[in-house]
Amino acid sequence: MPKAIKILIVEDSDNDTELLLRELRKGGFEPVYKRVETAVDMEAALCNESWDIIISDYSMPHFDGIAALKLVKGLGIDLPFIISSANIGEEIAVMAMKAGAHDYIMKGNLARLVPAIEREIKEARLRSQHRDAEQQMHKLSSAVEQTADAVMITDPNGIIEYVNAAFTRITGFSKEEAIGRSTNMLKSGRHDEVFYAQLWQTLTQGNTFQDVFINRRKDGSLYYEEKSITPLKDKDGVVGHFISTGKDITEQMQTRERLHHLSHHDTLTGLPNRALFMDRLRQAILRARWNGRVVAVLFIDLDRFKNINETLGLDCGDRVLQTVAKRLNEGVRDGDTVARLGDDEFAVILEDIHQKEDIPVVVDKIIKPLSQAHVFDAHELFITTSIGISLYPNDGNDAQTLIQNADVAIHHAKENGNNNYSFYESEMNAQSLYRLNMESSLRKALEREEFILHYQPQVDVATGKIICFEALIRWQHPELGMVSPVEFIPLLEETGMINQVGRWVLHTACHTCRAWHDRGFTDIKIAVNISPVQFNDGDISSIVAEALAETGLDARFLEVELTESTIMRSPEKTVSIFSELKNMGVGLAIDDFGTGYSSLSYLQKFSIDILKIDRSFVKDVSKNNGDASIVSAIVSMAHSLKLKVVAEGVEDTQQLEFLEAKGCEMIQGFLFSKAVPAEQAGALLYTGVIKPEALRVVGSS
Repeated sequence: MPKAIKILIVEDSDNDTELLLRELRKGGFEPVYKRVETAVDMEAALCNESWDIIISDYSMPHFDGIAALKLVKGLGIDLPFIISSANIGEEIAVMAMKAGAHDYIMKGNLARLVPAIEREIKEARLRSQHRDAEQQMHKLSSAVEQTADAVMITDPNGIIEYVNAAFTRITGFSKEEAIGRSTNMLKSGRHDEVFYAQLWQTLTQGNTFQDVFINRRKDGSLYYEEKSITPLKDKDGVVGHFISTGKDITEQMQTRERLHHLSHHDTLTGLPNRALFMDRLRQAILRARWNGRVVAVLFIDLDRFKNINETLGLDCGDRVLQTVAKRLNEGVRDGDTVARLGDDEFAVILEDIHQKEDIPVVVDKIIKPLSQAHVFDAHELFITTSIGISLYPNDGNDAQTLIQNADVAIHHAKENGNNNYSFYESEMNAQSLYRLNMESSLRKALEREEFILHYQPQVDVATGKIICFEALIRWQHPELGMVSPVEFIPLLEETGMINQVGRWVLHTACHTCRAWHDRGFTDIKIAVNISPVQFNDGDISSIVAEALAETGLDARFLEVELTESTIMRSPEKTVSIFSELKNMGVGLAIDDFGTGYSSLSYLQKFSIDILKIDRSFVKDVSKNNGDASIVSAIVSMAHSLKLKVVAEGVEDTQQLEFLEAKGCEMIQGFLFSKAVPAEQAGALLYTGVIKPEALRVVGSS
């Protein structure tokens, strides 16, 4: 069901507005919006209506995004504010963020729009909750400062908003019975109208009223209370609440305890928060130092938790976090501390550890319960975790160092797969620094034109001619030289930069192929790999259409390759996207076939053209009966589905002869050519293949 959202769009272009709305609807929203393009119209819209979010163009003829942002701030309105521009640069983006913008979106790359809006609305909700909590804390703090016994807070009309436990104990009214009712429920009839008239006259003048009240409990019995009623004023001197207090020091201590709990515990899970966690960790270190024992700090991160929030909603995500908190508490020993540090990050302090070898037993008791199914509203969810572990005294002598090192260790745990844990090792800091430097360099690589494409030919077995080139990205680092894709592709995917780099790869490959066509090689095709992150996060159909339109390449000369595991992650979504690409005329190929798990029924629905046999099966195909059987089965299955087959990693004539005998149509590998720069690839088109002996083998078959 579409999610309703009210958007104020500051934009002078109807077309750009429609693009934003289309992207929102595609992302599951049903937007109600108003478009304005002047300060006057924007102020009127903000003052007369309520909005969920503001999206503003950066530059307009009569207005601009920074001015719009200042207007919102000047009105004291706290709304998510996203800058949208077609040509915003890094410097302008930084300036906008410093001015108070929450995010910025490129008009040419709206794939980030829906995730950004969902994130900012969530954060706005958290800010609102935080403000409410602060107001509640302020009420309780004022009560602590002024109370001696029972505490009651009312609005200006005498409607009760808060009572403490002492009030319930004294009056017999529960909080549920009292809150929302008038203070008249306590009247005993022993005070005349003059008494209450003097009370309200005193309070409305902003003064404190003090007297002895004779009130009535819920059970009808009377009690005397020496009461002080104090007006609570805001910064403008306006009375917003009244606080009544007594003198019972016991109740004062109970209120202090509640305030302490609110400030030291997570409101969602009830677990200790970061402040209390740090305090307990310092105490644990002191005890371990005295007793000569080990303290372990476990950082726990829920893998892919963001997907739960995005797919099933924040309420379901909150319930998962509450269940995780409960299972964590049940998995540790008495005396250990479980805390929630934020979002899906938890931490555990394990005290009184004799040796490092004892810790995996506890970790196993944490991982196993969390891995069991979580059932919410007929949804069965399986949660996996990554855990980083640091130890006192080996990995640090203070709380901050132990936390930092546990955080370093968790990144290494994630690299080893889901449901994993990793102990901190000193070498990890050097690896983390290397990774950080690589990430920083990657963010500048596209701008500095350090990425290049190499092209590996695919050869028709029957004719020996090159019919397609696969575009493969390379990174020419200014200091490290040519960096292997194995090192930087995972970083691009983890940081989300793969979306931008993937666009560049697609555009560059299409442009190169069109250039070959212009030189007379009009039948040559280009194959481009699509990352799983691109496939899941981006609008692939629109991105492909844009690349074809800008380069002028006919769609039938482009082949889009996705790995088997990627397309099977969400088969229904794959069918929909493949249908769109197929309607455009783009060829579709499954890469690394045989390494994942594909349902035959889905292969028929995917409307693919080519299966690419993974090189791991081709490597020993002439020696290993098992690999030979797998390859034979793949070729036979592909032909039964009227698909063509490309074998990757062909390096010798024995492999070629086997594949040719099995009817494999196309070959790719070092036997013919490694991946080469565009200029060398173009030269290969004149000769067909790079290895004459391979041609002779093909020609003799």
